[in-house]
Amino acid sequence: MISNNSDYYWCFYYASIWSGAIMVPLNHRLSVAEMGEIIDDCGPKLVLHDQAALEKTSTIKERFPDLDFLLCKTTGDESLIQLGKHKLKGIPPIDDRS
Repeated sequence: MISNNSDYYWCFYYASIWSGAIMVPLNHRLSVAEMGEIIDDCGPKLVLHDQAALEKTSTIKERFPDLDFLLCKTTGDESLIQLGKHKLKGIPPIDDRS
C-alpha cells in the first residue's frame, strides 16, 4: 500500500490482513525506482494507493503491467467495498471468532 498518513490507512491495513493478504507498506516518500525494487522482491498481486500516490503508481504500472492497482478513497466506504470485491476475495478470511 502506498499512502499518506491517515486513519483510513489502518482500515485498509487490517482489512487486507483479515482478507488473508499480506500487507507490504511502501513509504510514499520512496522514489519510483525504490518502490519498483520492493515490488520486484515481494511480488504483490495488488497495490492499494491513495490519490496522492497516483502519479507514482501510473509510472509503476508501466513497469508492472500485470499488477492490479486499487485507488483507495479516504472518505466513505466505497474503497473497502471495492477491496472486498477484488480478486483477493477468493482467499478465505481468517476466522477471528476464537
